[in-house]
Amino acid sequence: MSTAQRAGLLAATAAVLAAAFVLSRPEQPPRPAPATQTQTETQPETPTTATASPRREPDSGPLLTGARVRTIDVRRGEVVRFRVRSATREELHVHGYDILRPLPPGRTVAVRFRASIEGIFEVELHRSGRQIGELRVQP
Repeated sequence: MSTAQRAGLLAATAAVLAAAFVLSRPEQPPRPAPATQTQTETQPETPTTATASPRREPDSGPLLTGARVRTIDVRRGEVVRFRVRSATREELHVHGYDILRPLPPGRTVAVRFRASIEGIFEVELHRSGRQIGELRVQP
């Protein structure tokens, strides 16, 4: 086995182990410190969240609708927060984190998870394959 093949095998093994570690960890409650996020579009609204919360959290993050690709910047260890809305029945997919969430038509769904993997990850509407966001996790 060549050095390049050995390095490739080690990299693939590390990726599989990292994914297994992330998937096997129990979800931890979010920290109170808000994530640093880039939000250039604001729309006044009272969304309906997946948990049916009657009021919007002040740090619920940007709204991703697919009108354009939104960028969300956070540091590793922070909580990623954003909202998603689709006019049609869809499914949210956050690449790299393998997060899949159903999106009922016309409803706003709040998404929160800990940024445990560094890198740049596509956020898409899974059924249509349309990118709606880009998650950037810095060290």
